[in-house]
Amino acid sequence: MRLKKMTQPDFDDFLSFSILDYAKDKVAAGTWSDDESIALATNSFNELLPKGLLFILKMSFYFQ
Repeated sequence: MRLKKMTQPDFDDFLSFSILDYAKDKVAAGTWSDDESIALATNSFNELLPKGLLFILKMSFYFQ
């Protein structure tokens, strides 16, 4: 395993995957409807990571 500084493309990939996966989990749990899931998941991530990659960079590194 090695540590690598996250780049914007890395973050974009992480965010796309995470939003879709989170939305799918919420639909499977019956919390959200399929129609609203992507918008709600996107809003959740925007609230949790309002500065996007800048927040991640403060954590400095991620495991790869």
